[in-house]
Amino acid sequence: MAGGTAFLVLLALWSVNLLASVILDVQKEVARRFLPSDSRVALPNYPDKARAKQILGEFKQLQTRFVPFVDWTREPFRGQTTTIDATGQRVHPDTTARPVGTVRFFGGSTMWGSGVADDETIPAAFNQLHPDYRVHNHGESGYTSRQSLDALINQVNQNAPMDLVVFYDGNNDVGTFCWPWVGINSHTQAAKIQRLVRPRSYVLADLTGSIEEIARGKLFSRLFAPEDPFQTLCHTDPAHARRVAETMINDWKIARATAAVGGADFLAVLQPVASIGAPRTDHLSDDERSPHTAQNVVYPIIRELMGREGADWIVDFSRVFDGDEYIFIDECHVTENGNRRIAERLDAVAGPLLRRRRDAVGGS
Repeated sequence: MAGGTAFLVLLALWSVNLLASVILDVQKEVARRFLPSDSRVALPNYPDKARAKQILGEFKQLQTRFVPFVDWTREPFRGQTTTIDATGQRVHPDTTARPVGTVRFFGGSTMWGSGVADDETIPAAFNQLHPDYRVHNHGESGYTSRQSLDALINQVNQNAPMDLVVFYDGNNDVGTFCWPWVGINSHTQAAKIQRLVRPRSYVLADLTGSIEEIARGKLFSRLFAPEDPFQTLCHTDPAHARRVAETMINDWKIARATAAVGGADFLAVLQPVASIGAPRTDHLSDDERSPHTAQNVVYPIIRELMGREGADWIVDFSRVFDGDEYIFIDECHVTENGNRRIAERLDAVAGPLLRRRRDAVGGS
């Protein structure tokens, strides 16, 4: 009798897990075939709603794959507004067939260009200001400065050409390393990768793996989120907040040294977020513009450390979006006008470096 009951329980678990697997596969296939919706289409930043629907919908169609060291990147994709090449890099149209040099941008989804088309990202806007250069976008959703450092190492150790390297960080480092379950020198997907590589039980993984995947999805995490987003370790432990800031600055220093091995100049940029400064945020939710985020705790420390460095290769863009223009579409992502403004500010700093290099080559 007991054996029969155990068999029925296992059969029920297997059946529910199979149903969960079907749901996950169907969700993936539906997203691939039909453009997913996104409420941000309604924001005043997007005058062309049809184009906004395409941009934001295609982002939700993207798939991710594992890559050593950096841990993830995008699968190749070709949509109407989003193009990912075979290496997982987002690309924009080339501006020249015979570039005089190469610029490489690194960062998270704000650098990658969430919320904009291929030709509206920061690298694309910068390339329009320097059409005689080849500009690469190595940004990726969720990347911290540490993952960008690993991505840069992958380029340098393969002798990839580079004249200028730009790191654009702040939001992800703070938003990742302030959570108690992540830890410094880790990332948001570490626990998931650990579960997949070494499950607690292979039998349970087979019987409940898909159920757990759904349970850890966005819907359930929102319903049963165990932590107050405004009470992270950085809120409660000043020493931890300082370690987060120091870690990012150290990553920048190591990245600068690595770029030098590749023969490139280096710039580190502290990126803007909606809760810092005085940007227009009346169109955003209270959480997205709240002055109680971890960024509000850690950014002042980052600025303090930047001031101590006194380095001309570190620039603070955290208040670049102050004003009445609609730029943010959430707590950190922006529309094309914001990326264009960042590119113009970067040009003021990086332009002289590129011109100096061009002059040196021309005079040699």
